Amino acid sequence: MHARRQAVLRAIALVVAAAPLAHVAAAFDPDGAAWTPALAAAADHAQQGVAGAAPTLAAATRTVGAPPLLAAVGMQATGAVGMQATATAPTLPGGAEAAPEVARDETERWVPSLAFTSTLLGQESDGSVSTDSSLTYKYFVRAQGTAVATNFPAAPNPPVGSCETAVASIVEITRFLSEDKQGGLAFENPQTSNGNLKLPGQCRRYTASVFNHPATVLPVSGSGLALNSIMGLSAEVMSPGLQFIPGRPRAFLHGDVNAAFGFQRDVAKQGVPTAPRLDANIDPTTETFAESNWLGTGSKTSSQINTLFFSGGLGAAFTLDAFERRLRIKPSVEYMHESLTVSGQFLKVLRVDTGQSAGLQIGVPGGPVTSFLPSLFLPAIQIQPSRDQDFHGVGPGLELEMDAARAGPVVLSLFLTGTAYKMLGDLAVHTEGTQVIPATPPYTTTDQSVSVQFDYNIHSWSYRGGAGLRFRWLPED
Repeated sequence: MHARRQAVLRAIALVVAAAPLAHVAAAFDPDGAAWTPALAAAADHAQQGVAGAAPTLAAATRTVGAPPLLAAVGMQATGAVGMQATATAPTLPGGAEAAPEVARDETERWVPSLAFTSTLLGQESDGSVSTDSSLTYKYFVRAQGTAVATNFPAAPNPPVGSCETAVASIVEITRFLSEDKQGGLAFENPQTSNGNLKLPGQCRRYTASVFNHPATVLPVSGSGLALNSIMGLSAEVMSPGLQFIPGRPRAFLHGDVNAAFGFQRDVAKQGVPTAPRLDANIDPTTETFAESNWLGTGSKTSSQINTLFFSGGLGAAFTLDAFERRLRIKPSVEYMHESLTVSGQFLKVLRVDTGQSAGLQIGVPGGPVTSFLPSLFLPAIQIQPSRDQDFHGVGPGLELEMDAARAGPVVLSLFLTGTAYKMLGDLAVHTEGTQVIPATPPYTTTDQSVSVQFDYNIHSWSYRGGAGLRFRWLPED
């Protein structure tokens, strides 16, 4: 009984002494496959030691130094350590498991972006053309008869009874530029309707009322809608949102540089003012050169938007997810700056000689036409002023945006936008043009100055709408 107790104590001492070696063995062979036979041998040896007689000291010494026993004990320790490490590796202090890292939502970060926009700007406007200028000149009334044109121009109105030999009557006329002359083609005819010469006392004296049959053409006014295409770049930055409020509202700020494209719009117009030119279809041997035979005359007030157009805005963005897409609703306060060129054009010709309806006859009345003296005109009046004017507008805007695709750290978004601008400041533009008509003897003997006024007024509200593509810098980390 005493011997058996000693054997048990020796086995425990061997296990305790081999424990440090077990850690070394575990480092070289974590799986412990090479030590399995030794583990079984150690178990058998322990059983024999307990059941049988106690071994001698020499035997015990040989047993301690024997590699199979140490290997078995080392394997047992390694297995225990390995199992303990395996069981405790995935746990954190307190028994909690490690959670994987979750990427932040884009509403929790700053997001810069760059957008390409294409919009239309609609603006209503009014315009007018007016003038109170006039010209005074001498109007020559030709006489028709035998060899009567050779002395033209003639002296003032001939005395009564001498029209058979007089060359012309001279009438001084004042005409307003706001009027076009209708009719007024007249000449002295010493013949009666049956071809006989008029008797003395039957000659007619002409007055200015005979030649002034005006048709008022000015002032002229009108209104119109100008649609201008606006294309440009928009840089935007969006702040993190307030996570505790529905929609996670975020502040955003954008600034735009645009190019504006538009045609010249005629707001008020009379005639077709391009460039005065005589109708090429007029036959001077059969028709008179009346003012109505001149093409490219009239007046207008026009406007055209200039190329550079600036805009910007400040607002809040509300985020929601619908239809498997991320959507943003972005109300804002918007600003815009534009420049318009307002121009006017006035083109007119003034006829100062009546001419004759079928040329100038030389010789016997009713004889063949051997020469023709065309109607005469003053220098054409061409007034074309222009003026650039800046306009500013502020108003509400709304944008609807949807994320469409991702390419690396960039998210592509599509958006629709609309803005109403309240135009600020003085919305009226006034421009005026002046021209000096030089003396043209014998019709005028002094220089005369004429002027025309052109007025343009933009309406209080302008409207803009369109679509765009936005590239948002949004890495996934």
